[in-house]
Amino acid sequence: ALEGCSFVNGGSQDTVAPGLCELAERRGAYALGTDFKAGQTKFKTAAVEYLEANAFKVKVVASSNHLGNNDMKNLAEGAPTQSRTRAAKLRV
Repeated sequence: ALEGCSFVNGGSQDTVAPGLCELAERRGAYALGTDFKAGQTKFKTAAVEYLEANAFKVKVVASSNHLGNNDMKNLAEGAPTQSRTRAAKLRV
């Protein structure tokens, strides 16, 4: 936001604080979202494909996954979706 770059939060952490929104607004950028719930990987893939289709060169896509919500519990207890959850977390 300090450099005028937009900030999009796709994780479950509530990082879009009032100060960040004010800074982004002053710099002509956007501060968006909390927890896409539709899948961080799916969103990043679609966003990169869209940008590249419009002649933007994407150099970096950064994200983090802190195994929030029930992810860690499901992985630890062997939930029915464990293999899919583990594969998805390793991709991100």
